[in-house]
Amino acid sequence: MSLDFFVDCFANGQPKAFKRSAFDSIFGEYVVERTVGFSRLRYPDQAGGAEVYIDDADEIGCVMFNHCGGDLFWQGVYEFVKAIDGVIWWANVDHISAVANVDVLKQLPAMFVDENANPTVIANGQELVEAIQRS
Repeated sequence: MSLDFFVDCFANGQPKAFKRSAFDSIFGEYVVERTVGFSRLRYPDQAGGAEVYIDDADEIGCVMFNHCGGDLFWQGVYEFVKAIDGVIWWANVDHISAVANVDVLKQLPAMFVDENANPTVIANGQELVEAIQRS
């Protein structure tokens, strides 16, 4: 899938940094290339992977994924967003997003939860794929 999507964290509607170690603990073993601000993921099933744009700092503000796919990858994204209490969002006519914890919705800026938004609470990677496909 060549969709660009982002993972961010918020507290009281304001951006909130998260630990790079959360990304590394979930995706680290699948990194096959890493340069400043970029990592490439490949999964052993050869069906999954991603290009990831992520800072090299200990505290991260946002991650962008693209050219991605595979069941293991999508499950990893779900586990990642759940671990950091983050939000997954992608550009569309409306501001479309997904969270792994309903309580995160209370922390998001208005554009994620107002009448023009379509937030989805997901329970696994497959539900994230379905939310993206619906948009």
